[in-house]
Amino acid sequence: MNRTALTTWHVRLSRAAMSRLASFEWPPRDANMFRSSFRDDAGHRRPVDGAFLAHLTGKPPLASVGTSPECVLWTQVATAPQGRDGASIDALIGADPRALAMSLREAGIEIWTETELACLHALTWLGPRWASRAALAARFLIEELQPDNGTNHPWAIHWFAWLETMHGDTDAGMYAQSLLHNAMTAGGGMPDLFSALILHDAATWLDARLTSGDA
Repeated sequence: MNRTALTTWHVRLSRAAMSRLASFEWPPRDANMFRSSFRDDAGHRRPVDGAFLAHLTGKPPLASVGTSPECVLWTQVATAPQGRDGASIDALIGADPRALAMSLREAGIEIWTETELACLHALTWLGPRWASRAALAARFLIEELQPDNGTNHPWAIHWFAWLETMHGDTDAGMYAQSLLHNAMTAGGGMPDLFSALILHDAATWLDARLTSGDA
């Protein structure tokens, strides 16, 4: 285990996020308006955005959410722990022994990779009960779905950094490096707005582990 290396990752992700968020109103003055009206730099809004941004701003999920795996998991993350449906989470992540979103396989490699990573990111926030499942999902991604297949959104980067620094998984470390590199280069040296929010959330997850002494 290497707490110093994990701290380095936390600083890297925080700085990368703020390279974009520094010119954006963050945190937003009106969290409800932000999560309901958010659009990324290209004017896009994904089905998962509402639930992810609800989690990010500490607000409950909106009533209308998507039904794809990442939307379901992020809605659970944004729901208060006492209101979460553990059985539904288990059913979704148990549909395949390794992948978290095998149902998206035929949707195309880009969509499938993005969905797998978004699901993994959400799973890390749901608690240690699912840590071993998250490790399996990460190994599946490393072996089967490279970051270059995705959309340059660095979902789950913190988990790959965690596996590298705390469990000695060098492949996971390379995966995390690729996720960060892709996010930064795609934006011309800084992440796009949505990627910056993902990086901020990833850094928050690492900070929570460092602060709690889990690392």
